[in-house]
Amino acid sequence: MAEIVWILVAYFFGTLPLAYWIGRAVMGRDIRAVGDGNPGSTNFFKTGGKKYLGWGILAMLLEVVKVMLPVMLGAWYADLQGGWLVALALAPVLGNAFTPFLKFRGSKSIAAILGMWGGLTFFIIPSILGILFFVLTRLLKSDVWGILAAYLAVLAGFLLLKSEWYYFWIWLGSFLILVYKWRAALGIRR
Repeated sequence: MAEIVWILVAYFFGTLPLAYWIGRAVMGRDIRAVGDGNPGSTNFFKTGGKKYLGWGILAMLLEVVKVMLPVMLGAWYADLQGGWLVALALAPVLGNAFTPFLKFRGSKSIAAILGMWGGLTFFIIPSILGILFFVLTRLLKSDVWGILAAYLAVLAGFLLLKSEWYYFWIWLGSFLILVYKWRAALGIRR
């Protein structure tokens, strides 16, 4: 029963559209009105520009931390294992991607995924992903292909290191969410 409570709490934290709310409160604007219509921290930066850079950094950090904390506490404090850990890790990412606060139109979940891996690996995977995202998006000249290539590199690392089985399920679930949320940029039709 305690496992379900941890998963529900993690899901709830993931649903909080903090970048959107901060954009409304600080700039008085809907950050979904620019870029790709996404309520995430990238659109906060696009909407606010340099004038709101500090707020954008805060919004991005809060988007990461809101997922990291329940995942870290559930994994390390409550000691969720196996399938429960998979559900705990994916719950806030799903909540972020499909938030009921915005009619189930959430962000593309990059910050949520970084927070999830931060909670599970003490920032090892987010550090690697951050470097790979930066390098590969510039090399490939495409955000979506750079992100997916970086995420595939993480999978290769899990395979080489013979990681626990549940990391593969967490990776697969989050990868499928990424592909779904980036489907337009990938040319995938409904």
